[in-house]
Amino acid sequence: MRIAYVRVSTEEQNEARQREALKQYRIEKWFCEKRSAKDTNRPQLEAMLEFARSGDTIYIHDFSRLARNTQDLLRLVQRMQQKEIQLISCQEQIDTATATGKLMLTMIAAINEFERSICWSDKRKESRLQKERSGIRGGSVFSSQIALNYYMEGIGITKLQNLKLQGSWRLVARR
Repeated sequence: MRIAYVRVSTEEQNEARQREALKQYRIEKWFCEKRSAKDTNRPQLEAMLEFARSGDTIYIHDFSRLARNTQDLLRLVQRMQQKEIQLISCQEQIDTATATGKLMLTMIAAINEFERSICWSDKRKESRLQKERSGIRGGSVFSSQIALNYYMEGIGITKLQNLKLQGSWRLVARR
C-alpha cells in the first residue's frame, strides 16, 4: 500500500505544497498533522507506523517532515526497516537500504537538526531585539506581532501610528 505522511509545524501553515508533491505517487492512505517535529510524540505519526505493514511504502515530502532530530529520524527509519516498510522521500531521493543511503540520511538529518536549532536561536534573538526597539518591557512578543511590526515599518507607518492601530498606544503613552 502507498501511504503518505504530511506534517506542518503549526495550524497556520498549509500542507498543500506537500500534498501536491506526493500526488504523483497515487497515495492510497494519507496521514496528516499539524504538530512540531521536535519529538516523535505525534498521534498521526504513531497511527501511520501502526497502520503500515510489511511491503508497504511510506512517502514523505522530505526527511524534515518526519523528524528534525537526527536520532529520532534514524530510529523511525530503523523501525520501518524492521517492519520491512520502504521509505521514499520526494526531495532527497535516497535509498536508505544501502550503506551510502544510510550515510546520506544521517548527514541530512544532522543538517535538518542544525537548521532547526539556528531558526530557534534566530527567533529568540529577533524577539529580544524587537522588545528593545519597541521599548516595551516584560511580556512576550509573538512572532506574528514582530512580522506585523516589520511590515508596518516597511510601508512607512511610524511606531506610534502602528501602536495606535493595534490599540497598544495607551499602554506605551502611560510609561
